[in-house]
Amino acid sequence: MRRHSGPRPGVALKSLDGSSRALPPAFLALLEHLGELGEAELERLAASRRPILRDHAGREVGHLEAVVRSPMRA
Repeated sequence: MRRHSGPRPGVALKSLDGSSRALPPAFLALLEHLGELGEAELERLAASRRPILRDHAGREVGHLEAVVRSPMRA
């Protein structure tokens, strides 16, 4: 992660449906958007950035993917 010497913003995330399964990809998308993650970290966290959703039989039925739409830049 990028290291800062000055103040850093706090972050709080809440999923509208109350489920926590979307929080890891959302938080990682925000950190990526802010330039806080390097290529090596993004590569290591790839499975958490776009987790696969499976049904009760274990079949892949979709995935979660977060998109940051904000004018905020690092």
